[in-house]
Amino acid sequence: MKINDLKKGDVLSNVELMQLFECDNSKGIRYVKERNHIVLISNHTSDIVNNPYQDKWEDDLLYYTGEGKLGDQKLEKANLRLLKSKNERTKIYYFEVFEPLKYTYFGRLKLADTKPIESTQKDVENNDRRVIIFKLKEIV
Repeated sequence: MKINDLKKGDVLSNVELMQLFECDNSKGIRYVKERNHIVLISNHTSDIVNNPYQDKWEDDLLYYTGEGKLGDQKLEKANLRLLKSKNERTKIYYFEVFEPLKYTYFGRLKLADTKPIESTQKDVENNDRRVIIFKLKEIV
């Protein structure tokens, strides 16, 4: 299978995802420099202790919580890479996990706004922390 063969609703294992996109095996924002793409993942299977992220769809926008499970998130590393994705023409492929180890392909996304939102959410130790929330929309 090739990336362009993916269709909305296709389900991949983590191994298939890693092989297809040549990306890391973990993290919600998986950037591949050599191919200039990001594999973005929302995991809806864990409780707040293991997965403190509160990604959600509202109308046609995805509100995606940045990377970092403990303490305040910073606009660096993967978060900065996602923010710069529009200017650097980075392709974003979005997957959602509703069952462990099953990655459901949603489609391609792009930033809907170049200014992320700051909010307060709980971290993995149940402490309030500052998070970065990106607004993304589907590319149709």
